[in-house]
Amino acid sequence: MAGSGVLLGYNSTIGISEELTFGTKVDSPSHIEFASESFKKTREEKKIETINGSRDYIKRVMLNETIEGSLEMNLNPASDAISYLIKQALGGTVTSAAITSTVDDQYSHIFNVGDMESNGVTSSASDVKSLSVQVDKGGRVWDFVGCRINTLTIKAEVGGLVTMSAEMIGKAASVTSSTPVAVFSDVIPCNFTGVTFETGDSLGNLATEEIQSFELSIANNLAGDTRSLGSRNIAKLPPLRREVMLKVTQRFDTTTSYDSFIAETISSIRITCDTAQVITSASSGAATHNLIIDLPRCYLNSNGMPEVGGVEVLSTELEYSAISQNTSTAYPVRITTQNGTSSYT
Repeated sequence: MAGSGVLLGYNSTIGISEELTFGTKVDSPSHIEFASESFKKTREEKKIETINGSRDYIKRVMLNETIEGSLEMNLNPASDAISYLIKQALGGTVTSAAITSTVDDQYSHIFNVGDMESNGVTSSASDVKSLSVQVDKGGRVWDFVGCRINTLTIKAEVGGLVTMSAEMIGKAASVTSSTPVAVFSDVIPCNFTGVTFETGDSLGNLATEEIQSFELSIANNLAGDTRSLGSRNIAKLPPLRREVMLKVTQRFDTTTSYDSFIAETISSIRITCDTAQVITSASSGAATHNLIIDLPRCYLNSNGMPEVGGVEVLSTELEYSAISQNTSTAYPVRITTQNGTSSYT
């Protein structure tokens, strides 16, 4: 009898796999510890309006099917699932390399922006078109396929963990009899004590600044209603204009931000989120699990003027637009991680 049993949220898992063909499920996912999820499949109902000799509708049909969901988690650079999400959200190629030649099992990975289609890690590697997301909701498992990230957000504030969230759109979903076996990283996620914020006139000339919070958002503006006659599912899921924004809260003590806003000065920003935990098999003092966000060309959208509402410490909320240039090597945002995975092919 429906409703007579009990399923509990703590018994849930989420796994992420990369698809080489859009909407074709890939098994053996990498699992991630998460805080919340909202993956769902919905269909639009249409009551057919006819004159039928009564006040009532007597026929209905089901129309478009929509697959969407959000996922919120703590930022853990050691998690392969998080790297898959970052790679898909940025949509470009990945460059992986050993950090040093003297210590094994330490690698860096540069995630570049792209079109979500041409993102093979090497010239001979297959491009990744989308993600398969397997969601175990308390013991009942669904496969969500053809998933792409509409918006990726990374944020942190004093006194808390660094978090990441992904809002996704997919092609289809179905119940599966699969029984996921989840394996998680032993590395503790990043927290606010491992965050460093740097600004300057270029990424090669940066100085550390003190801030109280940041929120980076990468919006891909997916065209989520590209359907064809004969199917209620979307046929394609192309990304449209990319928008990269950064919000920062900072104590107010100078007019530096105000001056930059008025002068329309370009700023370069680097945010480092470090776990302070040495990568597996490395020796003492070797590389740690971390994530670095590079924003080489930012403009302030806010004037940096604080509001006085009491005797408290004055603070200002800064909003930056990160934009690119019309060159083949330019980018509005780039993310680099360090961990013990050799590559993300």
